[in-house]
Amino acid sequence: TTVTFTATPVNEGTDPHYQWRSYGLNIPGAPDSPVYTTSDLTDEQEISVVLTSNISPCPTNNPATSNIITITVNPIPDEPEANNNGPFCEGETIELSTQSVTGATYSWTGPNGFSSDVQNPIIPNATTLDAGTYEVTVTVLGCTSSPGSTSVVVNTVPETPTASNNGPFCAGETIELYAE
Repeated sequence: TTVTFTATPVNEGTDPHYQWRSYGLNIPGAPDSPVYTTSDLTDEQEISVVLTSNISPCPTNNPATSNIITITVNPIPDEPEANNNGPFCEGETIELSTQSVTGATYSWTGPNGFSSDVQNPIIPNATTLDAGTYEVTVTVLGCTSSPGSTSVVVNTVPETPTASNNGPFCAGETIELYAE
């Protein structure tokens, strides 16, 4: 994630200079600016800035050093494993599932405008419009995983057949049954 640090001096004089630091050492390539933006941070890294100004009584040999900001870098959660209990026939209940992750929120998306924030959502009365790929992401401490996916199959229910026979019959005759 890109992070922007901003130094807000109270009295910076006419020609202020900024030196951004990590663990007390100058950051190569950091701008001589009150704003420093980077995406190259590690957990527990310490960032500060030194302001050198020409304002009296703080000549250039007496710079002001900011407070130290200690960075917390949260890990991105692993891609969740998405599952379903299919294949399904129209009218059945689709059950989606993923593993439990401590402190996580869940986000499911899928066909037919489906979305859910439940870990293991269900879709009652499935139709063929519910068939397709469902994806789930987990978010922990503001960091979102790559999506895990599962493919759901919903089969159409065949039409009810019309049954008939070649009767009436006499004893000993062969009965023939037909379905259309």
